[in-house]
Amino acid sequence: ALTDAGSEWCQFLDQESLEVIQYMNDLKQYWKKMYGHDISSAMSCPLLSRIFTTLDKVIQANNADDDYAAAEFGFGHAETLAPLYASLGLFKDEPQLKADNFKLHLNRKFRASRVLPFSANFAVALYQCDSGEDNNDYLEYVVRFYVNEKTVDIPACGKQVCPYKEVREFYKNQVDNCEFHKMCRNPEPKENSEHDEL
Repeated sequence: ALTDAGSEWCQFLDQESLEVIQYMNDLKQYWKKMYGHDISSAMSCPLLSRIFTTLDKVIQANNADDDYAAAEFGFGHAETLAPLYASLGLFKDEPQLKADNFKLHLNRKFRASRVLPFSANFAVALYQCDSGEDNNDYLEYVVRFYVNEKTVDIPACGKQVCPYKEVREFYKNQVDNCEFHKMCRNPEPKENSEHDEL
């Protein structure tokens, strides 16, 4: 398979060498953008908060028979997605990936080439289910996470489809207590800045 790639360089690399090179790249991405430092996942709280606030508003509007946007899109790069995945607890390997535990992580969850390729994408889908009762609470809504168009297990329930209420509660602290300005040591935004008037 290596010689089929059409490159003369392939003759110098065996399968294990390729896996080591891939692991080296995974280590870099893992430590720099995901689980290596708490700030990596924490800095995604504004995005995480926006996602769940939007879902909350959709549920409220739907329950009140009001109009709402059927979809909301955001665009970014691996530098946006990797910290978001970490804040959601996706692709987290135990113990952490390190240079001295390559053999332990041959079947790891986090592979940058799979979860952060070019055109990587993340989607959250909210579904309303018939609960069989005439009540409008969060229990009748379920959520799915998609990474690169494939469903993934949601850490809140360990399944690919979870009750929204359970998922929302799982991420409650990150969503409702996002103090981005404090974690980055930036001054709090002023109430009436000159930019508000533009």
